Amino acid sequence: MRSFVNTPRPTRRLMLGAMLAVAAAATAACSGPGPAGGSTSSDAAPTSVSTSVGSEPVALKLYDGQGLKPIDDALIAAFTKKFPNVTITPTYDPDNVTTQNQPRQLASATPPDLVRVISVTAGAKNNLLTNLDAYAKAYGWDQMPASQLAQFRQKDGVAGSGSLYAKASGFTMTGLYYNKKLAEQVGMTTPPASTEELTALMGKAKDAGLTGMVVANKEGGGVFPFQLLINSSMGPEKVSVDMTVKDHWDRLDPDTKKWLLT
Repeated sequence: MRSFVNTPRPTRRLMLGAMLAVAAAATAACSGPGPAGGSTSSDAAPTSVSTSVGSEPVALKLYDGQGLKPIDDALIAAFTKKFPNVTITPTYDPDNVTTQNQPRQLASATPPDLVRVISVTAGAKNNLLTNLDAYAKAYGWDQMPASQLAQFRQKDGVAGSGSLYAKASGFTMTGLYYNKKLAEQVGMTTPPASTEELTALMGKAKDAGLTGMVVANKEGGGVFPFQLLINSSMGPEKVSVDMTVKDHWDRLDPDTKKWLLT
């Protein structure tokens, strides 16, 4: 084990092994609050780490939303079975209050060791999250595609680049499923390779009296293809800027807007 940050309160110690494998999605290791005034956790970034869990008793705390309790509990059970010297105590809040409660959890006198982070830019402020660059090198995360980790990096309060402050245990992709027979009617023999090709095919489908796309949006699923179109149209640098939905819409190119409104 190694202490990451020296703080005015008693130093907390984090286990070095697979602590980031405890929870799925974007999980971050927490550090003690730093001094007020906007200092960042890069001031106390660990420079050398070990991947050994060790044999001494280790107690960790995890904070997450109630909706992911079955996944977290299963992962904790599997992890502690493999490493019986480790005890992980989870705390779950209702999903609709985790956004409000997580900042308070991070800044408390007894913060969790692991948290499913909502914002790396906010969490990195005042040493609330541990800089994971050394871990990325030790575990080989730096060999992953840069695009997969960009959302978990931040520098000077801007997400998308800089040091790593969270690590997902898995990644997802949003894809389009299509009916080959109907696709052939509009001349589509292979999946479109660009937004422009997709837009053209949607137009052909409309002209042929076909429904170009159906999105399951009852639970908000339509936001995912919308996000992908924004990422493709604007590029990662502009997307990383803190903007409102209207700002994002105003920056979309005319073809993408036309496709979304068709």
